[in-house]
Amino acid sequence: MRKVSRVSLLVFAALGVQGLALNAASAALYGFIEGAGSGISITSVDVKAPASGTLIGDYVTATNPTGTRTKPGIFGSFAATENVACPVSIGVGVSGATSLTTGGTFRLDVDVAGGVATLSNYITTRLTGGTGLKATGTFVTTTGFRTRTPDSTYVPTGSGGINIPLGDASITALTLTQGGPSVGTLTPTGANTYHVVVATVVDVMATVLALNGTYDVTGTPTPLVLDGTLTVLAGGLASFTATSDLAANQSNTTPQILPEFAYGLPTILPPGGTANVLMDLTVNGVTAAVNGSVNTVASGAALPEPGLCVATAITLAFPRRRRM
Repeated sequence: MRKVSRVSLLVFAALGVQGLALNAASAALYGFIEGAGSGISITSVDVKAPASGTLIGDYVTATNPTGTRTKPGIFGSFAATENVACPVSIGVGVSGATSLTTGGTFRLDVDVAGGVATLSNYITTRLTGGTGLKATGTFVTTTGFRTRTPDSTYVPTGSGGINIPLGDASITALTLTQGGPSVGTLTPTGANTYHVVVATVVDVMATVLALNGTYDVTGTPTPLVLDGTLTVLAGGLASFTATSDLAANQSNTTPQILPEFAYGLPTILPPGGTANVLMDLTVNGVTAAVNGSVNTVASGAALPEPGLCVATAITLAFPRRRRM
């Protein structure tokens, strides 16, 4: 029986990797990293977050004696220093269009002979962008309240409420994570180029910033089809580009307490003034619908198939013994 040194084993393992790279055009596992040009273009965002809590005037006897004071009810006395919290509800909404740059990684296992491409370990996440959205609110007070400085009366609004502006909003986090490997098609289109179509499922997680607070939303599994071009380059390298439609519906039923924030509430009776109040709200749940497209621009390199190099080294190091 021939003896094989430790050095020989290492050489055999290296040959296994090299052989894979040289034959990447026929079958290979590529690891890709997204680069410049990758991003998510969101054509529409519709976030709804019903919130309830209290508001109170920003009046403080010692430091802000000219601030707004509040008191529940639309009739009755209102002492000169009274400032009482009033129950309210606000249906927060975020809408608009925006774009984000993204970065991520994924693996693509290609089999030219079988016409098969397998996508795995796909994850892409927001790097920058997501600004330019607007927040609005449906203001509801069931019992009504009054203010001083300025003097105004907020009559009970009923379930319809009053629409009020809430300022700018943005998407501060957005991540798409593949749930498991997905198999698609691989079709030659030219010299070392292939049309790849893989339908997969991703979990979408997002964070929206509005009203100085964050709204976390998680989604049900969302279909995503990578329809793009794979180009095999020299030296075991490759590139991949694709555009995919994105239509995600997300929700989160966990209550979220927002930090207290100041707001200039437009007066109702009479209109035209601003009541400066502090709001303490708890978001009772968040739903979000996001529509757009995902652009993928990635560069890759051939990876050793799991167990391939080890198996090659063992086979070469320990050949069969001839029967005597």
